[in-house]
Amino acid sequence: GLGGMPGLRMASMNAALPTGLFTSRRGDWRTPKELYRVLVIDAGRFDVSDRHADKFDAMKDAWPNHWFCNPPYGRRISQWTSRMVIDSWPSGVALLPARTDTRWFHRDILPYARIEFLKGRLHFDDNGPAPFPSMLCWFGGEK
Repeated sequence: GLGGMPGLRMASMNAALPTGLFTSRRGDWRTPKELYRVLVIDAGRFDVSDRHADKFDAMKDAWPNHWFCNPPYGRRISQWTSRMVIDSWPSGVALLPARTDTRWFHRDILPYARIEFLKGRLHFDDNGPAPFPSMLCWFGGEK
């Protein structure tokens, strides 16, 4: 799995986190550069995430074969996860917060994806580790 990938900075599982950090108040968690390189650039996947909104509308357009998605993490995440499981979609991989207690996880992820929980906490930017665990969700036979 990618959880032990060299060069990918992860927070220690034993790191003490303030109790107020168990929910995410921001939704713009950019994919860590090394993980993006491996999952998108090197693998030739098309990133359907929001930053392509000027030329691709992930909520309206059909998703291409071999896609990657790191959706905005907020109340709208369930709209994104429901798009991931449309029967006609080809294969893809999503980087998501590991929120196994949510409706969207049980409705859209658990029945349809192979789940890889990432060890530790990802460093999405220079602000330190994320306040939540992450998972890669592989759809349609993606490996």
